[in-house]
Amino acid sequence: MRTALLALFVCFSSSMFAQCQFSAEPIANTTWYRSEGWRPPAIRDSRATRPFHVTINGKPPALPAGVSVSEIVHRKGYRVTFPAAIFEENGTREKMRSRTLVLGELLRWDISGKPYAYSYELVPNGVACMFSVDLLDDKGDGIFRVMVSPGHTRFDPRFGPPPLPALVKPIPHAGLGFLLSARSQNASSAMGN
Repeated sequence: MRTALLALFVCFSSSMFAQCQFSAEPIANTTWYRSEGWRPPAIRDSRATRPFHVTINGKPPALPAGVSVSEIVHRKGYRVTFPAAIFEENGTREKMRSRTLVLGELLRWDISGKPYAYSYELVPNGVACMFSVDLLDDKGDGIFRVMVSPGHTRFDPRFGPPPLPALVKPIPHAGLGFLLSARSQNASSAMGN
């Protein structure tokens, strides 16, 4: 009897967790590329934006110079829709179906005051799990071409910022994490920032 109950539980729970992602869950990060960009949902209809504070072992994480993170606030149970989209995965064109999920958390990552990434903590309807994705501006031009799973939210034990845009070339610096390279600072100045 116990064996039958255990087998039933394993079958039921494995089907629940298989639904908790946009695609099959890989061992490593999954990256989807869309040349025309992904339109970040749930940005314009937020209730507020507030500073985001998190600590790891009682200390705030070291962020690269110029990088800040804030939380985009929505009401509890807010549903966010990721529209259907054609994208590339490992050079192969694929189609993601439209999906509506409960938004657990939405973080905006800025560099020098401009958003370069959005991190979504998402909960599928009727499934006991959650997952995260990042939408990234990979070139620093305001177009979010890259979607990465898992994302960078407070529930991620490696909490830190998503990869910086190509315009920003991090320079390792003892005790300060990273500094912006002169090239990226000059590029920001040339763009009127």
